[in-house]
Amino acid sequence: MTDPTPDKTTQLLLRVVKIINPAVAWLLKSPLHALASSKDILVLHFQGRKSGRWFSTPVSYVEVGGKLRVFTEAAWWRNLRDRPEARVHLRGEQRTVRAATHAGGGSDVEAAIRDFLVRVPRDARYYAVRIENGEPNDADVAAAATRSIFIEL
Repeated sequence: MTDPTPDKTTQLLLRVVKIINPAVAWLLKSPLHALASSKDILVLHFQGRKSGRWFSTPVSYVEVGGKLRVFTEAAWWRNLRDRPEARVHLRGEQRTVRAATHAGGGSDVEAAIRDFLVRVPRDARYYAVRIENGEPNDADVAAAATRSIFIEL
């Protein structure tokens, strides 16, 4: 097994993602959304907890029991904790949602992130989780659950 900490390639990829996210968000909200829409990417719109300004970010998601689940290690989740009313652009449609944030790890967060990474394995690299024979590594998932915020919309 290899070290699950982000390597230089992953760190570079994360920088590139920050640069292209605005373009992806624009495309997903435009009439051309079919060019970029996928079964697991949405645009999340939320208000800044201090500024009240609206922000948008494309995120991977899975749907479980009629709820949308997203994960992040970025600080923007605090905006949803303090101002849970948000909107999503999903497959060309916009809808209002209410966010519930889950932080601090625990078995429920571990199970949710494991399911997420089985269904969206391309995101495993962002969470420093190794995929072995199609399954997320248990120790990596446990570590990622302590760093990641699980958001249900």
